[in-house]
Parts: sequence; C-alpha cells; structure tokens
Amino acid sequence: MNKKSIIEVLKSSNHYSVFYADIEKEVNGEFVKNLRNKLNMTQNVFASVLGVTKKTIEKWEQGVNPVKGCSARLLYLISKDVSIVKEFYSFEYIQGTLKEF
Repeated sequence: MNKKSIIEVLKSSNHYSVFYADIEKEVNGEFVKNLRNKLNMTQNVFASVLGVTKKTIEKWEQGVNPVKGCSARLLYLISKDVSIVKEFYSFEYIQGTLKEF
C-alpha cells in the first residue's frame, strides 16, 4: 500500500489506530554501552557527538537515567545504520595528530 492510498483510507475512516515501535523499551543502558563500544568511542567522544554530557552517557549506561524520547529514537536509528553517526562529526589524522572539524 503506497502513502497516497494509506492517507485515503485514513481520511475515509471514522476511527483508526496507529501503532508504533516502543523504542524506549529496547534502548536501555546495555544498549547504549554496546552501541558506543560498537562505534569504538569513549564516553567523552560519544557524548560530544550526540550533544550530551559525559555524565548523561554514564547515567544511561548505568541504568540510573532511562533513555527517552528523541534520544532513544536517535540511538536506535544509529544502531540500525552506524554510518548515520558520520553525519554528526568528521575527523582526520594530520602528521600524527587528530584534527576534528
């Protein structure tokens, strides 16, 4: 069913339900830690790439704070295609030093 026919069906319906994946149940501390390790990043680097603090990463990984909302969805998407993370940062080695830009 294409997008246009789905919209037509929804418009003609009196009632409808939308079901979506409950990402927050899947994205937990272990998920975050495994993803970070898969990306071969320290907590500091991972936090910087995601735009959160290192403390946030620590608390997620320890299960102290749950990963919710946009953060959970973003991490889930990154786990499905790790190349997505390259959209957030890039780096290159220049004469034995790391230059981030």
